[in-house]
Amino acid sequence: MSGAAAVGALGAAALVLAVHDAARQLRAVGTRRRWHRHAGDGPVAVTLPPKVAAALERAGVDDAPRAVLAWIGAVTLAAVLAVLGPAGRLVLPLVVVGPPVAVRLAQGRLARRRAGQLPDALDAIGAGLRGGLGLAGAIGGAAAVGPPLGPELAAIGRQVAAGLALDEAISRWRAASPDPATALAGAALGVAASVGGPGARAVDGAAASLRDRLAAEAEADALATQAKASAAVLTAAPLVFAALLTSLDPTAARFLLGTPLGWLCIAAGLGLDVAGACWMAALVRRTR
Repeated sequence: MSGAAAVGALGAAALVLAVHDAARQLRAVGTRRRWHRHAGDGPVAVTLPPKVAAALERAGVDDAPRAVLAWIGAVTLAAVLAVLGPAGRLVLPLVVVGPPVAVRLAQGRLARRRAGQLPDALDAIGAGLRGGLGLAGAIGGAAAVGPPLGPELAAIGRQVAAGLALDEAISRWRAASPDPATALAGAALGVAASVGGPGARAVDGAAASLRDRLAAEAEADALATQAKASAAVLTAAPLVFAALLTSLDPTAARFLLGTPLGWLCIAAGLGLDVAGACWMAALVRRTR
């Protein structure tokens, strides 16, 4: 094995380990944490920009600084492989784009799970109010729905226990997740905070409304399944064709992976493919 091949093999192995670590962090779903490491926790302190930290939090990343460092390491190793040969140049765009896409998908998955938990949590709060619990205690009991919504409700209980007014804690919760479902749930909880036990009826009504909305969205998603499949095929077809072309035609592979003009063609093709995928996704979302 030549020296360049050995270095490439070692770099590929390190890249696989880094990507595996980043993927494991993306799959980890935990409670909200501060997005930095203290000096006592490790040799390097990492502070993430607020927007990056919020995006990773919405994706359920348990250790955001470590995930970001792993991604930076993977990109660095992929860049080294790109210098060593054409195969690394093909891997580099995937390493750069893959984790952000995975974060985006994880955000959508957790958002859907959270939306499905809201009606159950409101049912539990309404039952607690009818059973004689105060609203703060009922909200704390509803935290049993689990993540990602459960930790948010538990945080409301902790804030109230620390001396914050209940209506202010509910307002902060609504502001942290400015989606229509949370706004409706927060409004119902605000009514319950004002009137006490009789507010259980408002909470139950909000739960029923949210269930109706989820049912309508599920029906729309079912009707849009064929459109989603067509969009996925149209997005993947250029990538599959490019992979087959470079594997079957060495001349095309040398041009695309070994010349500046070829890389320009790849960049333009990927850009158009991403733009088309975003456009088709927007069209599908309009059906909801």
